[in-house]
Amino acid sequence: MKLWIVRTGLLLTVAVTLATGHRGIAMNVGRLMAEFRVFGFSPFLLTPLQVGPGNRMVITTIAGGGFSVGSPVTAAPIAQPTGVVLDPKGRGYYILDERDGAGMIRFVNTSTSVQTIARVNIEPGTINLVAGGGTGSESQPAREVDLGQITGLAVDQTGDAIYILTPLTASIRVLNVGIDNFSLSRRTIPPGRIVTIFSGTGTEARSLAISPERRLFYTAIATGQFSRLVCAVDLRNDTPIETIYAGSPNPTTSPSEVGLANEVRIVNPLGVATDTDGNLYIAEAGDARTNPGRIRRVSSSQTITTLASGLAFPIGVGIGPAGQIYAVLSAAQQIVRISNDGNVATVAGSSGELSCDQFAMPTCGDGGSALAAYLNIPGSTQLRTVTIAIDSN
Repeated sequence: MKLWIVRTGLLLTVAVTLATGHRGIAMNVGRLMAEFRVFGFSPFLLTPLQVGPGNRMVITTIAGGGFSVGSPVTAAPIAQPTGVVLDPKGRGYYILDERDGAGMIRFVNTSTSVQTIARVNIEPGTINLVAGGGTGSESQPAREVDLGQITGLAVDQTGDAIYILTPLTASIRVLNVGIDNFSLSRRTIPPGRIVTIFSGTGTEARSLAISPERRLFYTAIATGQFSRLVCAVDLRNDTPIETIYAGSPNPTTSPSEVGLANEVRIVNPLGVATDTDGNLYIAEAGDARTNPGRIRRVSSSQTITTLASGLAFPIGVGIGPAGQIYAVLSAAQQIVRISNDGNVATVAGSSGELSCDQFAMPTCGDGGSALAAYLNIPGSTQLRTVTIAIDSN
């Protein structure tokens, strides 16, 4: 199994794949270039790393860090990656990049054949732009569209639809990366085109996840409120409607009690993820005073429970195919694994430094132990999120 984590920020973005005997991926962003970094967790890890027996993790660069166009993925130019999602068809992965506040979506082809993504042919082992980077409107091909800032990215189970979250108005757009038309919300979306399918009522939208039954989840500040809540949009309706799915400014129970998710107070939820059973997981960042961070789970019946508490400002959460839970802790600069009984184990990152001095340590621990690496996860004052994705390889 691989767990992919991406964090936003200027100096370091982490995208990790991690589990016993498998491998991981992470991103490292410099001021003028960016890298993906990968670490593996053994007893044995054969690809892409050669790791000996023992509980050892190694972090290395696998994509980005260069400036030349048409170069290998490990030397490709990436401006400021802020997210990564895996392709459900197993062809590679999407990188959410950003330049001067404008989002771009790139695809890395890890297969052995040419792949057509959003009407762009991508050679094996290469990276190419599939959306954004232009100045046009949605009436133009995806690569000519100005996407603006993007704070959430999700792909549906078919692998043909990429959902894009815009923070200011909590609007959701869909990109057809397949080869055939599909219909959504009474709209026909051709391949290589982007269409806005929903505009929300909240602001400061963050993170985006999609459930098997095609509901989208994100966090936002609701109209007329000061607190951040978790919202849901059901794509099965011809006209999608936004509802408050978790969190309430006027809770009927204390934050630690089990109850209906939209009646319980949630303090600063920043990250969301879903599992195959339709459960929603929330990275509740908390605050620096009286409310430590927690990972919450909302069942399909909308009952909320606490999986882990006392966490150092979690800003991202991800669920593995077998139910493994991973969280990204901003204040600790670490990635942790959470068992079903609430035990927390660190799997990557050093809490000794809040950021990597790339002049004193250009690699930020690259090539060494993942537990000693500096991840440069966004700080608690930035209100950024980290996207985590996990595959079953």
